[in-house]
Amino acid sequence: MRSEMTLLVVLPRRSHADRATPNSVDLCVRDLMTRSRRGGEVCIVTDGPLGLFSSFRTKSFPPSVTTHSFLRASYVARLAHSERADLVIVHQQFQVAARLARLLPGRVVFHAHGFYKRYRPGLLNSIRRFNRRRELARLAGLVHVSEACRAHFAEAWPDVRLPQAVVPNGLDFSQWRPQRQRLQEIICVGRCVPEKGVLEAAQAVARVLVERPEWRARFILSEPGRKPEYECRVLVVLSQPAISDRVVIEFSLSWECVRERYERAAIALVPSRWREPFGRTALEAHAGGAALISSGTGGLREVSGPFALFVAPDDVAGFAEAIKRLIDDEALRYRLAEEGARFVRERFSVETVAAVNDDFLERLLVNRATRQYR
Repeated sequence: MRSEMTLLVVLPRRSHADRATPNSVDLCVRDLMTRSRRGGEVCIVTDGPLGLFSSFRTKSFPPSVTTHSFLRASYVARLAHSERADLVIVHQQFQVAARLARLLPGRVVFHAHGFYKRYRPGLLNSIRRFNRRRELARLAGLVHVSEACRAHFAEAWPDVRLPQAVVPNGLDFSQWRPQRQRLQEIICVGRCVPEKGVLEAAQAVARVLVERPEWRARFILSEPGRKPEYECRVLVVLSQPAISDRVVIEFSLSWECVRERYERAAIALVPSRWREPFGRTALEAHAGGAALISSGTGGLREVSGPFALFVAPDDVAGFAEAIKRLIDDEALRYRLAEEGARFVRERFSVETVAAVNDDFLERLLVNRATRQYR
C-alpha cells in the first residue's frame, strides 16, 4: 500500500467565543495526525484554535465563508486542488462534506463524531432520504467514533454500500500520571447542559456529602452561560450551606488541568442523559485512575467495558447509592480504578487508534481506482 499521501483535514465551524479552547474533536484530530505512521503532507483547515496545531501547516477559513456550508466547501475544494490533496477528511459537519463531495467525488471522507441522521417514515422524509443516500454515495468513506454509531448507521441505512471504519478517540497514555494516593473527592466534568446530566449528578453528590462529611466534590463545567437557567439550578444545588465548603466549581479549564484533576480524584461521574456517541470524558476518567460511575448510554459501555458501575440516566438515588458504595468499599474502588485504567490502555492508545485510521485511509486510496462515484 501507498505510504505517503497528502491530506486536508477540515474541522467543524467554531463560534468566536470558544475558538481559544480545544474541544474533543480538536484533540482527536491532533492525536490522530500526530501519531500517524504515514508520511506525506497534512494541512488542517480550521476556525481555531490554531495553537493546538502549531506543529502542522494550517489554513484559516476567511471570515467571508465561515457561516455557510456551501462557501466553506467551495473554499476547501480550491485548497484541495492547489494542495493536490489525495483525500479531504471533514469532521462532524456533514453538509460541508456533502457539498464538497459534489466538487471532489471520491476524495472526501466524512468523520462523524455522533450518531448519523435517521429519517422517519413519510413522503417528505422519503425524498430527503433519497437525496441523502445520493450524497453518501459520493463519499470515499465514512468513519464512526464507536461501534454503537456504526451499528446505528447500519440499521438506519442498510441500503448504503460505503467503506466504513470505527476510529475511536485515543489518548497518549505516556502523558497520564495517575496518583496512587487519591483525594477523597468526587469529580464530574462536562458541558453544563441538560443532556450531560450535570444537575442529576449535583443532586446525587449533594445527598452523599451530607452523609459522608469527610468527602469533597469537584465540578468542572464547560460552556458556561449557554443554558443560564439550567446552570443556575446546578449552582443552587451545590451551594447548599451543609456542603458548599466542600464543593469546588471550575469553568472551562484547559485539558491539561482536567487531566491533572482526574489523576487525583478517587471517584468520577459520567451521568449523560443522551446517547453518548463515544464518551471521551469516561476515557479520561479511566486514564486518570478514578473509579467510574457511568450512565452507560450509547458508546459509554464500549469505553468502560465491565470496569465501571452503571446507573440509569436520571436516577439520582441510584447515582447517590453507587457513590456511597464506592466510598464504603475501598477494595471495589481500587479494583475498578486499576482494571479500568488497564482496559483503556489496552484498547485506546493513540498509537493503536491512529494505525486503524491510517489503514482505512490507505484502503480508500486503493478503492478510488475501482469505485465509480455519481
